[in-house]
Parts: sequence; structure tokens; C-alpha cells
Amino acid sequence: MDDERSAEQPGQIEALVATPDLADALESEQFRRFLDQVPIAIIVSQMGAKERIVYVNPEFERVSGQSAASLEGKLWSVLQFPACQADTDLVLGRAIAEGSDFLGTFLLAAEGGHDERADAYSNVKATGFNAYLKTIQVQCSPLLLGGQEMSWALQAGAGDNNYSWFLDQTSRLYYQKISPSGYAESLTAFFGAGYDRAINCIIAKLPADRP
Repeated sequence: MDDERSAEQPGQIEALVATPDLADALESEQFRRFLDQVPIAIIVSQMGAKERIVYVNPEFERVSGQSAASLEGKLWSVLQFPACQADTDLVLGRAIAEGSDFLGTFLLAAEGGHDERADAYSNVKATGFNAYLKTIQVQCSPLLLGGQEMSWALQAGAGDNNYSWFLDQTSRLYYQKISPSGYAESLTAFFGAGYDRAINCIIAKLPADRP
């Protein structure tokens, strides 16, 4: 399994990291262009005993003030951005290596010489959302969404705009960034009317202990 980290909202991030073998997917020029264009700071490593950075997108370069060339091939320890909390000596690289899910808020030296605060998230151990996706894929798949079986929305691939949008909205629901009613309205507006059973099934499978 591969690893993606970001300094933005987890909903948008999980829409990307639900794609299995993310680092391998970067071999696709279409997928790389997709990540190049998203307004989310993303940095990717291969998993292993020593995780080395294999991809840095333009948004991460902008908010960090560091180029992809200076980061790729390096260990997480190269990211020496300090946490904003006054009572800790934690830096971003160590937080990534040791933590999971929400890592904290860090001070990045953005382009133009000004500092930028960024919330950082890690997906390597964020198993809850992926488990939720598997649950709805198994238990809601006979139902239709967007004119196709539910499994389509979870298997289409990251290059599919509908797939990315659906995962973004569903992860926002999981992380309680939008309400169930807001989620239902959003999916109905996007896919059209007639998919209430599928939407209700997705909502009904939400785990009570989600973040």
C-alpha cells in the first residue's frame, strides 16, 4: 500500500487516497496531471522501512516554499516545519512518520516570504474511512446511484470526475464536515432524483464512532 499526506481538509484528501496503490497510480500521466491541478497540498511516499518522497504537487510547493526537486527522494525528516502549538517541539516530518489522521497545525514558509498555517493530515493509518467505503460497497451495491450500481462509484478510478466528487462528498459526510441531510441534498443535486434508497443506505451505514 502507498502513502499520501496533505495539509488541507480530510474530506478532499480521502477522495484521493481511497485510490489503492497511489504511488503506483502516479505512473499514469492522466492521474499525475489530476493531482497537479487540485488545490490541495499533497506529498506522496512509497511505503517501506524508509519512506522516501516520490511526488510533490504544485500546491505543496506553493504553501511550503520548497520545490519538488528538493524534496523527492528524501525522507520525511526533510520537512522541518514547526507545529504552531507553543508547548511542543514537533515538526511536520516527525508528525507524519509517527502519527495518523489529523497531525496538527504547522507553520509553513509559503512563496512570497510569508508564513502560512496549515492543518496537516496523514492517511497511512486512516483505516476507518476505507472500512466504511467497503461496507457501503458490499451492503449498498445492489442499489443504483447515477444510473449505475453503487459499486461503480467506488471503482471508477481517480481519473473519473464523478468518482472523485462522490468520494469527496462521502468523506466529508464521514468526517462530519457536512450533515446527512446536506449530503443527501448534494448527491440528489448532482446525480438527479430517484436515488433516495442508495443515499439513505450510505447514511445508514455511518459508524457511530467515526471521527
